[in-house]
Amino acid sequence: MLTVSSAGQATYKGVSLDFEYAISSADQLALNLSILNARYGSYVAPAPPGYSTVPGTVGIPLVETGQPITNVPAAVGNLAYDHIFTLASGASFDWQVSANYKGDTLLALTNETGYGYVRFYQPAFAIENTSLRYSAGNGKWSVTAYCHNIGNEIKAQGGAIAGAVGPPGITGGYYKTAFFYDPRIIGVIFQATIK
Repeated sequence: MLTVSSAGQATYKGVSLDFEYAISSADQLALNLSILNARYGSYVAPAPPGYSTVPGTVGIPLVETGQPITNVPAAVGNLAYDHIFTLASGASFDWQVSANYKGDTLLALTNETGYGYVRFYQPAFAIENTSLRYSAGNGKWSVTAYCHNIGNEIKAQGGAIAGAVGPPGITGGYYKTAFFYDPRIIGVIFQATIK
């Protein structure tokens, strides 16, 4: 049985900053940052007959009124630096480095009889990336070497809290499932213009 319910009410508050600065004709710095606060308004998810949103107790709804909205990070941001090395031949190297930041994120929320809310959080983290592109002086071809997720960070992008497991009547036996951001990826891209 599949039951779908909608929160109906939610409040999103936040501030955003976007900044770009040309340090020189060959150097550029960019920063964007958003700080977010998102919470449900009045939200009571009903349980279908014979089922429950609270493990161990049939017919109990899940009350998420005033709780943080899942998968909305406390903040997101990106800091990037770009430098172009121009060679005498007219060719150039373009080096880019960036850090993508994501604040604390509530990935899943459930309730346990006699205990309260059980939360699955991904703490704040940053993922660094870099690339170096060589462009020929004639503008007809280029080759780019890149590395995404330099530190090979293993961070959850989304997930869920599954129901209680273990002997009947024993609470607290929860397990989490998650899917993750890509691990470190290293690659090379070759581009050419054919006329």
